[in-house]
Amino acid sequence: MGANFTVATYTANGTKLLLTGATQPVSVGSYSFFDLEINKTNTTDVVNATGAWTVANSFTMTRGTWNASTFTHSIAGPGTPRRRPSCSTPTPPPSP
Repeated sequence: MGANFTVATYTANGTKLLLTGATQPVSVGSYSFFDLEINKTNTTDVVNATGAWTVANSFTMTRGTWNASTFTHSIAGPGTPRRRPSCSTPTPPPSP
């Protein structure tokens, strides 16, 4: 999928949603996914979360930038991430 992900109803059904292409920024609302992969054309291509995401199995960042915004996302599944996503939401420093 190379554009905004906007549908009335989306059922993951154990499949992968692949966000690709150079269209940017791409907006993805509040959905539940089984497998989700962001593999944009350039590392500077942005995918904006416009709602909270739930990923039941795996979330893979191959190429691109994920703007998680202020939403709380639930990412579960086996194993460990292959690559730390590039997020535009800053992480606060640890407390002293």
